[in-house]
Amino acid sequence: MSESLHLVIMASLWTVVLWRAPALRDPGPIRILWLTLLCIAVAWSMSSPTLLQPIFDHLDTWAGWPATSVIKRFIAVAGAASLTAFALRLTGRAIGAVLVGAGMVITVMAVTYLLAGRDARGIAEWDGSTAQRLYFLAYEGWLLAAAVISGITAVRHAWTAVDDPADVRAGLAIFGAGLLGWVPTSSTIVWGLLVTGPGAYTENANRIPMAATILAVLIGSSIPAIGMVVRWRRTRTLLTTLAPLHSTLAEAFPEQVMTLDSADPETALVRSYVEICDGLVVLAGSMHQPIPADPAEAAQWIQTALQSRTTGEQGYGPVSGAPSSGRTALASEMAATGVISEMQWVAAVSQAYSTSEAPSRAYRAAQVMSTTTSPKVVGLVLPVVAGALTDGGVGLEWGLAAALLCAGLPIAAFHGAGGSMAKGGRGRLTPLLLAAVTLVFGLAALLATDAPTDVVEVMVALLAMLATLAPITAAWDISWHTATLSVGVAWSITHIGSAAAVGILLIVASAWSRVLLGEHTVAQTIAGAAAGATTAAAVLALIS
Repeated sequence: MSESLHLVIMASLWTVVLWRAPALRDPGPIRILWLTLLCIAVAWSMSSPTLLQPIFDHLDTWAGWPATSVIKRFIAVAGAASLTAFALRLTGRAIGAVLVGAGMVITVMAVTYLLAGRDARGIAEWDGSTAQRLYFLAYEGWLLAAAVISGITAVRHAWTAVDDPADVRAGLAIFGAGLLGWVPTSSTIVWGLLVTGPGAYTENANRIPMAATILAVLIGSSIPAIGMVVRWRRTRTLLTTLAPLHSTLAEAFPEQVMTLDSADPETALVRSYVEICDGLVVLAGSMHQPIPADPAEAAQWIQTALQSRTTGEQGYGPVSGAPSSGRTALASEMAATGVISEMQWVAAVSQAYSTSEAPSRAYRAAQVMSTTTSPKVVGLVLPVVAGALTDGGVGLEWGLAAALLCAGLPIAAFHGAGGSMAKGGRGRLTPLLLAAVTLVFGLAALLATDAPTDVVEVMVALLAMLATLAPITAAWDISWHTATLSVGVAWSITHIGSAAAVGILLIVASAWSRVLLGEHTVAQTIAGAAAGATTAAAVLALIS
């Protein structure tokens, strides 16, 4: 396996570990899964070819024996144990036996490692001794058992848990299939240790299957997490859409407002929905006509009902609660249509109530432009483009490694620290600092592995832009969209030529979208573009 591909997988692992770091607050299976990914990331980072090899060589020299290899295997055993514990806990089974088994395996490995004279670097170097055979058998047998148990459990749960969300079942299916895909390779290794003998194993022969299994575990564990983010955003969007109608009805019927301790979006959504339904039931009890099914007509019906109540028409009096007949009818309708579809209908009514016009084409276009030119997207794309333009396929590998190390890791650290929740101000300083630290680590990794200069240039320019904009962000909401794009355009003009200046139109389009969406002022977008272009020009001039 090439060094660049090893870097890609290592960066992918650490990106997911940082992104899912908030899982530590979850006492359930999610925390166990995070610990699994952490162990895999550490073990893979210690595997050859690793850019940290000089550090590990110094550690072995200081210890006087190959300590790195046994530490890596102990970490892998812990990762396999947490992997099995995750699968069992997910299905409601006890995990005590797994912890006992892991302890026994580590004990056997430690004893046989000492009996082998503390010399058991790799299976490819096995000299045929019984002590080394038992050492490697305990390790590889444990990994095989973990893959079989976890893989079968995950696939079975994905097949039978019909009540789980589709993304959870799909993620578990990929997760389990990836683990079962490792079983033939692992079985071959165990067979070689038991029957074939020394020389049957080559170190690099199994790197690709192992990498494929790790990627499947990463993808499978990320799909449910992405699904949770999508559902969270959908909840927030629905809550925002309900806000106009909810505030109107809460003001009209203050006695219907509930007092809840929890402030999470799902609870707030249920509260808004119930209070809106209560208000609609009260209005329906005093109107001659039922509420129409069409959202626009329903919005007009609500306006008419509220006006009638204000003027005292149609027998409105003090509201002491929703009529029981209205609640019964509402409950029956919810049972027939489902709560989600009912919420979506109420949201459509609220949107029609708050505005008579749907979002314009320009507004929708601005949303698309803002998303596609976000700093996350541009930061991931730039190094890939730089690598591909530098050296074709090999450069593309380096560009992908740089994108994950110097963009993926900082983005994951930023979100893991809650940066996406803060809208400018000092609340973003800590997440931005963590992002800068991980970007510096990524740059160090690229420099240590002699990555192409053009790829390194892009990431240095982005780091300089981050260092320039972070202090400004604490006091003023400068545009990161236009700043990041300006870095890309400046690099493109330097390396491609004046034809790349057409990218300025993309900066203008991004600035337009941010202003139209109300995210920035014109001055903030211009300042961002100027800061990004100036920083990039200075960095590229110094490097050249």
